[in-house]
Amino acid sequence: MQSLVSVNIIELDINNDVLIAWTYPTLTKSEKEEVVQKCQLTNQEFEEETLFARIGEKWVYYFFSTNNTQTKTIPKVKKLAVCVLTTDFNPEKYLYIAEKFNDKYVEDGNPVNLLKSYISLYATSSCKDFEMEKFNQLNPYLESPISSIISLFKTNFMMIWAALFMKKNVVVYSNSYYELLTVVRSLPLLVMHRQNWNILQPYVQFEENQIDYLKSQNGYIAGFTDPQIKNQENLYDLFIDVTTSEISIPEHAQGDIIVTKTYQQLAEQIFKAVESKSQTDERIIKALNKKNKELILNLVKNAGDSENPQKISLSSIKNLELSRQTEIFVINVASAENLLV
Repeated sequence: MQSLVSVNIIELDINNDVLIAWTYPTLTKSEKEEVVQKCQLTNQEFEEETLFARIGEKWVYYFFSTNNTQTKTIPKVKKLAVCVLTTDFNPEKYLYIAEKFNDKYVEDGNPVNLLKSYISLYATSSCKDFEMEKFNQLNPYLESPISSIISLFKTNFMMIWAALFMKKNVVVYSNSYYELLTVVRSLPLLVMHRQNWNILQPYVQFEENQIDYLKSQNGYIAGFTDPQIKNQENLYDLFIDVTTSEISIPEHAQGDIIVTKTYQQLAEQIFKAVESKSQTDERIIKALNKKNKELILNLVKNAGDSENPQKISLSSIKNLELSRQTEIFVINVASAENLLV
């Protein structure tokens, strides 16, 4: 399992000091800083058992435990976070690994057994007492409740689809960590023809290093629990408020994020199917994926460049004599799919 990058033990001690107590094999200076920033050990309002996020190009998965002062093995530790860094997006798999690592450490307070398990997983993708066979690459798809997201935003979910299809920057806000991560992880499924989880920044804080990194990215989905994000319109083209089920578009992006009549009708069909529970999440994902591919194929077929049929020129789009809104939509999609010449 060479997707594993490192395992880390972060502790909040009885003096309320947070420190990385143990790491294997290593963390860079910037990774250490952000791993601690995101660990939530001093956040009195954080009540979740797990959390996942991005640190640069890596994924980070936390498992938390409390009341450790009552144990004989780590009596000076109030809260504990076992943090696993990987190159792979699979929350169920790596949160399970983080939990098992946590259990081993709490059991005897010695990271040696944890180290043995890590090396075994890294070298053989298996480890005694770890039920790794129940995880595969389909987990991120199957554990993301796309039908619940559609029910939450009704036919307006197609605005989210349009923004993602055109690789716009999308910010998601919720005051609940669980709700935030549930929504954020599901959104890439709307454009799964790209099969790209790397557009996700599931949990971002208002720390200078994190905001600077976000600004260096394009076409992202970023999650926040800090309500001040709504005032930072320079960070998004579309804003999703999970707590109110509202979607808003700042003035600078209102001319770009367009849902054509055809896709509005599709949204209504999908919403009705979700409400009637006649379609599974898997079938909804497949239907959206099929429509996305059909749209791209039709663009190339109808507006393909004469000299390069697999590409689209602005002049060929103009020749289609589309409405102004549809033309903007087509140009944005062609640009997002790298089809423009």
